[in-house]
Amino acid sequence: MTSSCDSIIEQLGISRATLTGRGLCEYPEAASLELAETGEDGKAYLLAPAAAAAWRDLKLAASQDGVT
Repeated sequence: MTSSCDSIIEQLGISRATLTGRGLCEYPEAASLELAETGEDGKAYLLAPAAAAAWRDLKLAASQDGVT
């Protein structure tokens, strides 16, 4: 984990041992986000580009199977 992560977990009162003991690891922050979907309430849901594409594929497959 990076020093920026250390600062955050310290502020939250979480020990590094707690995170590593649970098998949690740090992932890089998304460099770019894109609109994956807009909810019925108008809320925009932003995801990393690959995740947004996967979400759209999932929704299409579900729709083709009659799942709303």
